[in-house]
Amino acid sequence: MRRFTSIALAFAFVLSMFSVGGGGNVAAEESFDCGSLEGLQVLHSTLREQADGGYALFESISEQCRQAYLDAQAIVRVEVETGGSEDASKGAMLASGCTNGWVSARYYTLLGFTAYRYVQSQYFCWNGSYVYSHSVSHWIDNVDPNFQWQGGTVQYDYASSSGFYTQTQGVVANCPFNWCTGTTYPGAWVQSYGSGYWEGDAWA
Repeated sequence: MRRFTSIALAFAFVLSMFSVGGGGNVAAEESFDCGSLEGLQVLHSTLREQADGGYALFESISEQCRQAYLDAQAIVRVEVETGGSEDASKGAMLASGCTNGWVSARYYTLLGFTAYRYVQSQYFCWNGSYVYSHSVSHWIDNVDPNFQWQGGTVQYDYASSSGFYTQTQGVVANCPFNWCTGTTYPGAWVQSYGSGYWEGDAWA
């Protein structure tokens, strides 16, 4: 099950046309239109194709062009997905068993690429009346090189009704080419029940 969420930008992102400067930056400046979203997307793709990860090219473009690229790393959309109510329903039809309930949130930048996907997983076992064993973990995957996992915490892990409620939060830094411009705090929760049913959600 997927759900989409839009995030309002914390700043007014205004793209402006930049003039080509002289010296060694001329070739790089002529190659990319840093005053348009399409031009910045081309720059991003080209940076990813460089053998050195794009460091030399990034340093060769103008300060204005670098800033426009950094601003365009802003997270503007989140896609939430769970392991699916279908899986949960199947578990609930069994008298006992073990299953894995998970929730993920995929974060997209203004340029349209995936920044990372945050996942919380709760593995639990039930007997029809209560959950008698569980464990929780969380991580990120599908990570763009511009984003760095800084760790996270299990904020809540306690018995609730016949099951367990777990809530986690991560810390992800946005550091393109070692220029750290912001931090996001993805989070998720999963609630398991003694019937084998589970539910969950994630947030930006």
